[in-house]
Amino acid sequence: MHQVLTIFMTFAGLSLLAFGGGNVVLPQVETDVVSRHHWISSIEFVHLYALGQLAPGPSAMYMSGIGFIVAGVPGALAAGVGFIFPSTVLMIVINSLEHVDRWRTSPWRHAMSVGMAPAAIGLVAAGAFRLAQIESTVVQGWQILVVAGIALVVLGLTMWTKVNPALMVLGGGIIAVFTFG
Repeated sequence: MHQVLTIFMTFAGLSLLAFGGGNVVLPQVETDVVSRHHWISSIEFVHLYALGQLAPGPSAMYMSGIGFIVAGVPGALAAGVGFIFPSTVLMIVINSLEHVDRWRTSPWRHAMSVGMAPAAIGLVAAGAFRLAQIESTVVQGWQILVVAGIALVVLGLTMWTKVNPALMVLGGGIIAVFTFG
């Protein structure tokens, strides 16, 4: 039971840092679950993240996969609820305040939004860079070129088409099976 509580508290803390979604805290999730708690390996983390991107629903659902590996269904529930519950409660409280309408038009709110956007972009980029670092430890030599090629194709498809991201992840997996399998 202690393990489930630790999982809940870890993901609840991450929830309150996740301005912009679960991908923003990706480097911190990896630090917490791999380096701090030693629940999974870096490679398992990358694989769970990729599966989370392929699965329907919120992209942060890979966190429930981490909880499942650590403590089964109770761990999955603790991670999922831990990541969703605190920020949900916080938003309910903020939206129930009497002065919310005045806050929506406040120049401070606008200034915060303008400042938070580049920070969130930087955090997402840091997460992507960290995933690339981990992935580069799995592949060697010419395989790095294949992985980099897949990443560049997916980047291009994301920027200039409306291809479903799940199809891109699945396509990358299929290419890897035929290339490395």
